[in-house]
Amino acid sequence: MTAPAPLSRDEVDVAIVALGAAHDRISAAMYALDNHPGLAASGCPA
Repeated sequence: MTAPAPLSRDEVDVAIVALGAAHDRISAAMYALDNHPGLAASGCPA
Protein backbone atom coordinates (compact mmCIF):
# COMPACT_ATOMS: atom_id res chain seq x y z
CA MET A 1 0.00 0.00 0.00
CA THR A 2 1.49 3.32 -1.01
CA ALA A 3 1.25 6.42 1.09
CA PRO A 4 -0.68 9.40 -0.32
CA ALA A 5 1.36 12.24 -1.76
CA PRO A 6 2.13 15.02 0.72
CA LEU A 7 0.01 18.15 0.49
CA SER A 8 1.42 21.42 -0.73
CA ARG A 9 1.40 24.45 1.53
CA ASP A 10 -1.52 25.93 -0.46
CA GLU A 11 -3.51 22.69 -0.17
CA VAL A 12 -2.95 22.65 3.58
CA ASP A 13 -4.09 26.27 3.85
CA VAL A 14 -7.29 25.46 1.93
CA ALA A 15 -7.93 22.41 4.12
CA ILE A 16 -7.45 24.43 7.32
CA VAL A 17 -9.85 27.12 6.14
CA ALA A 18 -12.42 24.47 5.19
CA LEU A 19 -12.08 22.76 8.59
CA GLY A 20 -12.51 26.09 10.37
CA ALA A 21 -15.65 26.85 8.37
CA ALA A 22 -17.06 23.38 9.07
CA HIS A 23 -16.34 23.82 12.78
CA ASP A 24 -18.20 27.13 12.80
CA ARG A 25 -21.22 25.60 11.03
CA ILE A 26 -21.33 22.62 13.39
CA SER A 27 -20.98 24.86 16.45
CA ALA A 28 -23.82 27.11 15.27
CA ALA A 29 -26.07 24.11 14.60
CA MET A 30 -25.36 22.60 18.02
CA TYR A 31 -26.05 25.93 19.72
CA ALA A 32 -29.33 26.27 17.81
CA LEU A 33 -30.39 22.77 18.87
CA ASP A 34 -29.45 23.35 22.51
CA ASN A 35 -31.47 26.56 22.62
CA HIS A 36 -34.50 25.37 20.66
CA PRO A 37 -37.75 25.78 22.64
CA GLY A 38 -38.86 22.29 21.63
CA LEU A 39 -35.98 20.77 23.57
CA ALA A 40 -37.30 22.13 26.87
CA ALA A 41 -40.87 21.20 25.96
CA SER A 42 -39.87 17.61 25.22
CA GLY A 43 -38.42 17.13 28.70
CA CYS A 44 -35.04 16.00 27.33
CA PRO A 45 -32.13 16.97 29.55
CA ALA A 46 -29.87 19.51 27.91
